[in-house]
Amino acid sequence: MMEKFLHSFFDGKMPRMMLQNWEFPMDCPLHDSLLRVHYKGMLLNKEKIVFYDTRVDNQGTPLEFNSEEGMVSEGFEMCVRLMLPGEIALVTCPPDHAYDKFSRPPNVPEGDHVQWEIELLRFDMPKALLELRCEVLNMGFL
Repeated sequence: MMEKFLHSFFDGKMPRMMLQNWEFPMDCPLHDSLLRVHYKGMLLNKEKIVFYDTRVDNQGTPLEFNSEEGMVSEGFEMCVRLMLPGEIALVTCPPDHAYDKFSRPPNVPEGDHVQWEIELLRFDMPKALLELRCEVLNMGFL
């Protein structure tokens, strides 16, 4: 039985629950990383209406974006950047960090909380950061 790990952002307004365990070594995406995710966006109503699913609405192609370029909402990116490859997380996001400041899908009412089920498939760190990491490893600091 898997233990679920829960933590939150924005003073507790945005909880995140890991739905799948991870294995070490832990390695999270940093700034300027190329991120690849599958996600399902749901409205927080009784029916949990799905407003977008990359596996269905994007012909199974993952969403790919560079961090810190404003391609996804602030809440979405913040959660993905704290995930581990292979991790699946369930994120509940208030409107001010979901779509109130970002392009809202037409089927998401203004002011609604949303829930995302996000799977981080992989990420690629910038080449300069990888080279620096190798130098630090070779110097024996890590």
